[in-house]
Amino acid sequence: MSDGPWTVEEYRTPQGNLPVRAFIEGLSKAAQARVFAAVQMLREHAHRLAFPQSRAMGKGLYELRIGHPEGPFRLFYCFRPERRIVLLHAIAKRTQQTPPRELNLARQRMGDLGD
Repeated sequence: MSDGPWTVEEYRTPQGNLPVRAFIEGLSKAAQARVFAAVQMLREHAHRLAFPQSRAMGKGLYELRIGHPEGPFRLFYCFRPERRIVLLHAIAKRTQQTPPRELNLARQRMGDLGD
């Protein structure tokens, strides 16, 4: 039984910037379409979305895994109260392992939410 789609929000820096949006806007139209489709799937399936589309990174942080010739891309996100998902950080993954600095930045932003 489902209560409908979740709300997907974007992390906003203290300066008012939307880093995930800026990342997506820098992609080709084809890559943007793939990212938007993946986010829509996340909105509809939320915590039921499993590997290989999503993966838990520990301590409440998750990655949305998006395959594309320009990528692969990773969007880091977390779940918040009231059926909200917050997109925290996005990268084009170029190495086998996610760079620790990228994970640390996503975790820092998750901590900044404070709700």
